[in-house]
Amino acid sequence: LDERMRITQAGNVGIGTTSPSMVLDVIGNGSFSDSLNVTNTFTVGNNFFVNNQGNVGIGTTNPQALLDIWSASAVNGPMLSIRSDLNTAGDHSMIRFGEQSQTTYQKGAIIYEGRDAYTRGKLHFALEGTEDTSNVDLADAKMTIDYGGNVGIGTTSPTSKLEVLGTSGDLMN
Repeated sequence: LDERMRITQAGNVGIGTTSPSMVLDVIGNGSFSDSLNVTNTFTVGNNFFVNNQGNVGIGTTNPQALLDIWSASAVNGPMLSIRSDLNTAGDHSMIRFGEQSQTTYQKGAIIYEGRDAYTRGKLHFALEGTEDTSNVDLADAKMTIDYGGNVGIGTTSPTSKLEVLGTSGDLMN
C-alpha cells in the first residue's frame, strides 16, 4: 500500500505529502462539498489573499481596502475586467454605488452600454435623484461618452465633441 496521509510528531497532517510543513498540508486537488471556514487569513498561491478583516488582495498579500488589486508591471498595470455579452444595442454592464442593500437605494452608477456586434458602445455616468428606494438605471444617465469621442451632458446621444442640453433646449453645441 502507498502512504496517503501522514501525521508528524509535531502534529502536522500531510495529505499527498510525507513531510507536511504546516498543521494541514495538502498536495493535489481537493474539494469541499459544504463550506470552508477560515478564521485568520486565506491565501491561494501568491495571487489571491483574504485577511482577517475581510480585505481581498489580488497580487498583494497586504490588501489595504476591501478589494486591492496590485501589479508589478508599470506598462500593463492592474486591470479589472467586467465582462458580459454586450454585442446587442442596449445591453449593458454597470458598477453601482449606494446603500448596503443590493435591491434598494443604489443611486449612482458607471454604465457601459454595448451598441453593435463589435461591442462598441457608450460609457454613461448616471445618478438617480428621487427621495425613495429607487435604483439607478440607464435612463438616469447624466453624462455620456460615445465610442467616437463625443461627450454629452444632458443627452445620451451626443452628435458633437461636446453637447450640453438643459431644460430650455440646446445650451451649448
